[in-house]
Amino acid sequence: MKEKKYHHNQDFQTTPEEEIAVLKERIALLESQISKSETFKDTSRRIIDTISNNAHFLFAGIDKKEKTFYWNKGCEKYLGWSREQLIAKSLDIDEFIELFHASDSLSEKKQIRKNLEFCDGIFREYHPADRYGNVRFQLWSTIKVEDGVIIATGYDLTDRKAEAAEQQKQILEFETLFNNTSIGIAEFRDNRIIKRINRRGCEILGYREGELLGQSSEVVYLSPESYKEFEKKYHNLLIDGNTINIEQQLKRKDGTTIWCSMYGKAINPPALEEGVIWVIADITENREMREKLLLLASTDSLTGINNHRSFHEKAGELFSRASRYNKPISVLLADIDNFKLINDTYGHDAGDSVLKSMCENCRSLVREIDVFGRVGGEEFAVILEEAAVADALIVAERIRSRIEKINFESGGSSIRFTVSIGVASFRSSDIAFDEIMKRADLALYKAKRNGKNRVESV
Repeated sequence: MKEKKYHHNQDFQTTPEEEIAVLKERIALLESQISKSETFKDTSRRIIDTISNNAHFLFAGIDKKEKTFYWNKGCEKYLGWSREQLIAKSLDIDEFIELFHASDSLSEKKQIRKNLEFCDGIFREYHPADRYGNVRFQLWSTIKVEDGVIIATGYDLTDRKAEAAEQQKQILEFETLFNNTSIGIAEFRDNRIIKRINRRGCEILGYREGELLGQSSEVVYLSPESYKEFEKKYHNLLIDGNTINIEQQLKRKDGTTIWCSMYGKAINPPALEEGVIWVIADITENREMREKLLLLASTDSLTGINNHRSFHEKAGELFSRASRYNKPISVLLADIDNFKLINDTYGHDAGDSVLKSMCENCRSLVREIDVFGRVGGEEFAVILEEAAVADALIVAERIRSRIEKINFESGGSSIRFTVSIGVASFRSSDIAFDEIMKRADLALYKAKRNGKNRVESV
C-alpha cells in the first residue's frame, strides 16, 4: 500500500515545529497576563491594607463562611487588642460585646447587638472600654457585603471629645471671668457696633444686660460730635495695631456723665471689622478726687483763689503768649493797708474776714480770663490779659474805690479797710514775667509812700 502523505492547505502553510513555537508564545503571554493580574491583586491588597490600617480609621470585618476576621491598626491603637489576640479568644458576637462593654447594662448590650445586626450603614455612637479599662467615644456603622460577610467602619472621637471638653472648660472660665470681673469689657465690630459687653460694662453705663447689644456705640458718647471726633482721633491708631490708653467722658443711659479709663486694641489689625476690644473702668470718683487735690494744690485755702505757685505758673503761660504775639498784659499788685493793725486790734478771725472780703470784691470786678491770686499774706495780684496800662488803671481804681466803701461787723466792731495798688504793663524788652512784677512792686511802694489807698503805675 502506497504511503499516504498529508499536506497543509493554503490557510495553514506551517510546519508542526512552527505551530509548537506559536503555541509556546501564547502560553508565555498567558502566563505573563496571569502574573500581572496577581501583581495587580497584590498591589490592590497592599493599598487596601494601607488605607484600612490608617491609625485614625477603624475598620473591622468578619466572613462567617471563610471563618476569617479582620481588625486594622486603628482598632488595635484605640482599643488595645491586636487581631491575633482576638482570634485566639475565638469570640462570638455576645462575647465580643461583653469584652468591650462589660460595664454597660443588659439592655444597653442588647441594643448594641441589634445595632450591629442592622447593617444599615448608619453611624451610631458607642462607648467601648479598651483593653486597659479606659472608656472611648467612637462612631461605628455596619454593612453586609454578602451573606456572612459583615464590615464595620468607625472613627475614634475620644481625643476630639477631650479637646471639646477642654475648649468648653476654657469658654466657661472665660465667661465666668468676663462677666464677674470688676472692670467693663466690650467688643465693637462693623461701624463700632456693640457686639458684646459684660455685666460690669453694662453697670458702668447704666444699662441692663443685653440692652446695648447690636447698638451703635454712639449712644454712650456725649454728643454726635464727640463720637465723630473719637473716630477721627483713634481710627488710624487702631488700624496700625496700637493700644489706645485714654480717659474719656461717656454718657450713661439716664443722661448723667462719667469719666472712664479706656484701653482699646484691634483683635486683628488692620481689619477693624473683625473687632476692637475695649477695657473700661469708671474713674469718676478718682477723677473728682484728683481734681479736688489739684484744686487744693493750686488754690489758697482761705480765699479760694490761685495760690502763689499756681498764680506764677499761669503768669508764665500768659507772658509767653504776650511776648510771642506782642500782645499787651498788665499786672495789678494790691496790698491791704495797715493789715497788721487790723489783726492786732480785732483779732485774726477779723483779719481773715478782711482777706475774704477783699477777694470777693476783686473777683466781681475782673473777668474770668484774668488771673487772680494771693501772692503774699495780705498781698494780691491780678493779671489782665490784652489790657494796656490805661485800661489796667481803670480796673485798679474800681477795685480801690469798692474796697474803701466796705464796712462790716466783726465781734461787735465795725471794720473798714483800704488797699494800695501798683500797676505795670508788659514791655517788649521784658524777658520774664518777674520783670513786670518788679515794676508793679515799685508802683505799689510808690502808692504806699504817697499816702496809701491809692493807685500808682510805673
